[in-house]
Amino acid sequence: MHSALRAVFARAGIDSWQGPTIAAASVLVLIDLARRAWPDRPGRAWVAGAFLAVSTQVLVTSMTMYAMPTHLLFALVWLWLYARDARWSVALLPWVGFLAVGVHSPFPHLLFIPVFWLRYLRRRRIATAAYIAVVYALAIVFWQQVFVGWFDVHVPTASAFAMYFDLVNLAEE
Repeated sequence: MHSALRAVFARAGIDSWQGPTIAAASVLVLIDLARRAWPDRPGRAWVAGAFLAVSTQVLVTSMTMYAMPTHLLFALVWLWLYARDARWSVALLPWVGFLAVGVHSPFPHLLFIPVFWLRYLRRRRIATAAYIAVVYALAIVFWQQVFVGWFDVHVPTASAFAMYFDLVNLAEE
């Protein structure tokens, strides 16, 4: 997924903007999450967004091809959907997770979500927990097939999709 996002920006000729765009989107999602967490204290949302925006980790990694800002964005969008807890957000939630599992490594996302999934079980929302588990099982099977031996060795590189577009362009010429 990280490579696919990178390829979209590369195809548009603005590949150096991928990291900053993802970082900016993460800041906006965090601001909305904080606004929901403290509706009576709107200043806290802006402080949370500012702290994320000036974090050296976010600033430095968003200037590189490093995949962790993409992981952060997917985690924040996932959490945003979880916090909404509307029928449509619960329906989308595991599909965002499906994409997040394929960012570059399954582990950052798969280590993030179990606590929230267990909360569905604790609240006796068994159908929701089962739905999420099935989609995540599909995600693991799908990404394992896409990236053969994924759990053993990481095969994809950050430029795999960009290389694909280069090959397509060569074939068209």
